[in-house]
Amino acid sequence: MTGRAPPLEPTDAIEEIERQGSELHVESDPGQFEERELVITRADKAEVGLLPEHVRLVEGLRNTVPFLASDGIETIRYRTAAPRYHTARNYVEMLASDAGLPPREPTTFGIADVAFQVDLTD
Repeated sequence: MTGRAPPLEPTDAIEEIERQGSELHVESDPGQFEERELVITRADKAEVGLLPEHVRLVEGLRNTVPFLASDGIETIRYRTAAPRYHTARNYVEMLASDAGLPPREPTTFGIADVAFQVDLTD
């Protein structure tokens, strides 16, 4: 296979985006589920490198990480349904564990030239 991978873009599930200084607030409809907030913060360097496919697989990452390419965005707060939040959280913990890092510890991830940390506190 040759060619360029498609760009990382958020899903159509996003209903609202609001910028407040260096923070971006992103929301998708939680439907019948409790709402949870996934927080992604820009970091200086990555401990675990990701491929675009890692981000595309999980809605919580796909609806946050692409926004880190925007100038001045340091933190993204993604409000979504609890199952989507838990899927993203479990996936990030699995990636950290696969890299030999302790679970539930702050871990920085990187994709292309962007590094970020996922807040794993409940």
